[in-house]
Amino acid sequence: MSTTEAEILGVEQTAKEAMGYRRLLATEYRAGAFTIEYVETAKMPADGLTKNLSRQNFTPKTSSS
Repeated sequence: MSTTEAEILGVEQTAKEAMGYRRLLATEYRAGAFTIEYVETAKMPADGLTKNLSRQNFTPKTSSS
């Protein structure tokens, strides 16, 4: 098997898995297992893990603040 063939098989497998996850998520969403809500850009909790933030923006928000 060539490198190109191996890469194509890998992409094919990844696509199949992605479709499976999509179906699973759709089923679970319809069953009420989770909700989806809009979060303003300035309040994104993952920003501290994905961006360089100032200390003020990085300080964790608590329910009392």
